[in-house]
Amino acid sequence: MNKYKCKKLQAGYYEYRGYEISSFESNYGGGITIAWNIRNLKNDWIDDTVNTKWQAKDLIDYYHKEGITNS
Repeated sequence: MNKYKCKKLQAGYYEYRGYEISSFESNYGGGITIAWNIRNLKNDWIDDTVNTKWQAKDLIDYYHKEGITNS
């Protein structure tokens, strides 16, 4: 069970384990969809973009498990 929680900063912006997860509208693939950026708060680097907030949290958990950082 995951003990970490997303902290809502404002609509579409969340903080999770030292990363900011932010939503944006994407037209990749021909239609407007919501995608999510993962930004490292320590170095202001966008690490990745995923389709759902759940995937963003899962990827951040993976970064922590594997010790992956861009700092």
